[in-house]
Amino acid sequence: MARYSGGPTVHRAMKGPRWTGAALSNPQAWKAEVVTTLIAIQQVRQTCDHTELATVTYARKAGLSWTEVAAALGVTRQSAWERWHEIDETLPEGDAWGPFSLNDAVPERYRSPGA
Repeated sequence: MARYSGGPTVHRAMKGPRWTGAALSNPQAWKAEVVTTLIAIQQVRQTCDHTELATVTYARKAGLSWTEVAAALGVTRQSAWERWHEIDETLPEGDAWGPFSLNDAVPERYRSPGA
């Protein structure tokens, strides 16, 4: 069975409403539990969308084709291209293969010690 990291929000979004305590005996508590779970799902979905966009950008910078990106995400090449083709217009020509543009300052946490 899969285990989820990321705390109670991710766990609730992945597993659904909790069937414990007052939620089992009180209709209002059950409604509150369901709403809380829906909010958790939305938060996780928003984070996944942001991470997906950033990772597709990294993939294109690394030279992956739209076919490779689509296969990794389980979608068609056409749907991947339609969703993210504007990424290609934002990448500087001859940009580095890594996650940071040649024009970007590398965040402190990714710098080598003494750099």
